[in-house]
Amino acid sequence: WPEGNQQKALANLRRTLSSLNSSLPGWMDANREAICLKRNAKLWVDVGAFRQSLAQRKEHTHSDNRVCEQYVSILERTVELYRGDFLHGLNLSDSPGYDEWQFFQRDSLRQEFADALQCLSAGYACRSNWDRAIACARHWVTLDRLHEPARRALIDLYARAGQRTSALQQYEELTRLLQEQLGQEPESETRRLFDQLRGPAEANRMSGVPEHRSSLPLLKTKLYIPAAPASRVKRAHLTDHLGEIERKALTIISAPAGFGKTTLLAEWIAQTQLPVAWLSLDDGDNDPYRFLSYLIEALESIHENIGFEARQIMQSGQLVPTHIILASLINGLSPAAEPYILILDDYQFITEHTVHDTLTYLLDHLPSNLHLVIATRADPPLQLGRLRAHGQMLELRTRDLRFTSEEATEFLNDTMQLRLSAEDIQALEARTEGWVVGLQMAALSLRGHENARDFIRGFSGSHRYVLDYLVEEVLKRQPAHIQTFLLETSILEKLNGPLCDALMSEQWQEAGESGQAVLEYLERNNLFLIPLDDHKQWFRYHHLFAELLQSRLQQFSAERAAALHLSASQWFDDQGLFHEAIHHALLSRDYHRSAKLLDTSSQARVVIDVF
Repeated sequence: WPEGNQQKALANLRRTLSSLNSSLPGWMDANREAICLKRNAKLWVDVGAFRQSLAQRKEHTHSDNRVCEQYVSILERTVELYRGDFLHGLNLSDSPGYDEWQFFQRDSLRQEFADALQCLSAGYACRSNWDRAIACARHWVTLDRLHEPARRALIDLYARAGQRTSALQQYEELTRLLQEQLGQEPESETRRLFDQLRGPAEANRMSGVPEHRSSLPLLKTKLYIPAAPASRVKRAHLTDHLGEIERKALTIISAPAGFGKTTLLAEWIAQTQLPVAWLSLDDGDNDPYRFLSYLIEALESIHENIGFEARQIMQSGQLVPTHIILASLINGLSPAAEPYILILDDYQFITEHTVHDTLTYLLDHLPSNLHLVIATRADPPLQLGRLRAHGQMLELRTRDLRFTSEEATEFLNDTMQLRLSAEDIQALEARTEGWVVGLQMAALSLRGHENARDFIRGFSGSHRYVLDYLVEEVLKRQPAHIQTFLLETSILEKLNGPLCDALMSEQWQEAGESGQAVLEYLERNNLFLIPLDDHKQWFRYHHLFAELLQSRLQQFSAERAAALHLSASQWFDDQGLFHEAIHHALLSRDYHRSAKLLDTSSQARVVIDVF
């Protein structure tokens, strides 16, 4: 209180402490020397949890270069706890002691975070999980764009993942920044890494020996067309719908994990007469040259040497723009008269804009006899408005791929031979919401249960099969801030942007995050989010997914779950939605607030009745 004298300031301090004691009874500890929160089991401090996690990591070192699951989990938890710089935005005027203390705390924690990112990136790399390893290294680089060890790690990871172009771009960006800001060249170790990257291409150019731009051999299994399982539910209405493929330029099959996209395509391929080229994508295909190499190889399974000229350009030893290579490939495709199909499976692994641009170029110049099919868990960021407007695009989405009641019955009783009653099947279908893998996991578990009805009643997202699948295939594939958003908003039965913002932390808002933007991201990426209205303002999570998230939230922090319910109650109260406000107040176990809301809502009903 700098505007008043010492006496007024002390009076203000006493009133503030009294107010805090009333709001937080038993939490404040104040004397003439200090004011603080009492340390007890109910007090959770993010910095304390971060340092505790760091200590666990240091106790878990591995000298044999192997990384266990527990070690990676500790690192993931450590990285997730760090939401931004220490006490960012909290400044005290005329307090150099505080400024110095804050600076050293911030610097120390930031360095610890950088070390955790480095270790986590290395841990993912040991498992050849290049996508996550690269994401951690990129985060590490953002802490200091001129930090060469971080840049070297990122360049090395891109190179090991087969993304040579991205590795070279990182070196070029570092060189530019160092020159602009420090007026110096990269360190000798960084230059040696760069020389190793460009060495083979330079040697080839000098000797006149052509070599493929990627030094990694092509994996033929990525081109194999999968066989449809012998014991399956045949989905005639969907395969009939896919008969439209040969009349469309592009077909997109977009749905979350486990909805049978690949199986459906395999079933359709088995009955079509058209030639089909298949390419299963993975993280490594974010390198444009590698992507084009596999694209040419897939198409040559239909027409031999169709990409001969394009391949020669790639093997020239020069860094040629991808659209030139693609133009040559398209020219090679045109002479083929008969219609044929190119299927790109698992397109959600593609994150590089260069590859998206390459595919957009292909679509813009697609020969009339080539029909492209994309199967993906997330809508691709391609410019598709023109194709939609001209009726040149076929789309199958989650609602189309859900098992119908008849299909669920056939799967459970005929394929899995469970002999369930119509009532039990209906209950299980409602629990899984037609999710194919969910039904399969339930069926596998039911084989070991005598009382099917009791099992179905208790079947949830925390069941071990469902838990393992959703954690590995869905949750762990998301960035840390998206995982946090999913966990913390899972307490809501329905959610919209402003409500999600009310639940998230101050650091979330300071970082410029938006609940609406994240909801749009979740829907775009098919992360088990279901719209509740045509305007896509209100959503809910798939029941099993929500139960998994709620279970994990309770495991991590029951206190945080209660606080989230309290925030939700406050938001609903502010909107005049008393029923929802009371519901969340009860779940937070704040019975005093629940009683107040009940009293307020009953008075509101009386007023409405009178007028």
